[in-house]
Amino acid sequence: MRETQLAGRDIDRLEYRDVLGTYPTGVTVITAVDAAGEPVGMALGSFTSVSIEPPLVAFYPAKTSSSFPKIKCAKGFCINVLAADQEHVCRDFAATGTDKFRRVHWTPSPVTGAPVLDGVAAWLDCALEQVTDAGDHLHVLARVLDLSARRAPGPLVFHRGGYGTFVAPSAARATEADILEQLRVTENVRNRLECLADELNVQALAVAATGTQMVIVASAGSPRAGHAAVRLGDRLPLVAPVGGLFVAWRDQAAVDEWIARRPSPVSAQDRCSYGEQLTIVRQRGWSLAVGDDAHEELQKAIVRRHAVRDAVENEFLVLKRILALSDQYDPPSRDACADADIQLLSAPIFDAEGNVVITFSLWGLPPGMRPDTVTPFTEPLLRSAAQATSDIGGNAPAHPVNATS
Repeated sequence: MRETQLAGRDIDRLEYRDVLGTYPTGVTVITAVDAAGEPVGMALGSFTSVSIEPPLVAFYPAKTSSSFPKIKCAKGFCINVLAADQEHVCRDFAATGTDKFRRVHWTPSPVTGAPVLDGVAAWLDCALEQVTDAGDHLHVLARVLDLSARRAPGPLVFHRGGYGTFVAPSAARATEADILEQLRVTENVRNRLECLADELNVQALAVAATGTQMVIVASAGSPRAGHAAVRLGDRLPLVAPVGGLFVAWRDQAAVDEWIARRPSPVSAQDRCSYGEQLTIVRQRGWSLAVGDDAHEELQKAIVRRHAVRDAVENEFLVLKRILALSDQYDPPSRDACADADIQLLSAPIFDAEGNVVITFSLWGLPPGMRPDTVTPFTEPLLRSAAQATSDIGGNAPAHPVNATS
């Protein structure tokens, strides 16, 4: 330490937090298996690389942490770099007095056996090297024993008190400028989405429409086992029969455009079927999708689109998967979906002019969900959507338009 230290002004705690909040950080969860054989973990943003040779990393837990002493005494630990759609995981592991692992699956890391959380962007299996004082925190130096990363999705990023992600401009499919209003609305009702996911133990999504696309603008919770998670930022075509909630209360011209986006000519019978679908949606106030593996195949196609270079080919594959869902959105009778599981439930959130600004959707529902057993999910969904509409000063249309043809 230098004998002569420069004197600075007193730094206000709030000012310090505000200034340092301009620096975005990744979000990690440090996991281990304690002496009793139980998994332990903590959320942490202060993680950094230190050295390539030897491979060293560091992180900085607070001295008041109740989780770090257990991690320190473990055989080793795993640093899980959270992905963009894992904000709920961060919140679970930042909480105290709860079962932090209740909503996440994990597998043992290859060297230390520490939990590798499902769906993370990357993980590093580590051994403790050194712990030293660092003010009101500890400086923890660790040696990397093994590691792995996924190409997609992107990382979860914390900046100025909020969570988001990062996409390099060269890889971006579209800027966020086209959904700024929907993002603003979503931030105002995010707590409704999180409570919905917690209450129903499913993945709850906020979906926006922009031009000819739909965009996942927020996600909370995780789908039940057997379902691939829908990722934040995913985009898919707004084309019949998908996204009926966004056109059900609009005029006939908007409905015609929605149908016309299908790549092949639409018969009079199919056009009538899409009109019936929208009538059902308006009368019921919510939308459902049934099916077997078709929705999972669509999700796989969306994931593959992010991971490969041939964008044109994979855009076509996504559209092909959507077209395969023609008879699976809002069937005209209960009998039509009596033998098929309900895969997706959605409800609209209206702005002040009565337009659907975003929707809340439930994904990863329990297997065997049928129209006669769906009420425990539709009632909380409709309640949350109505509360969100009220939160933003919106108004549900009093007299639905007639958009059938």
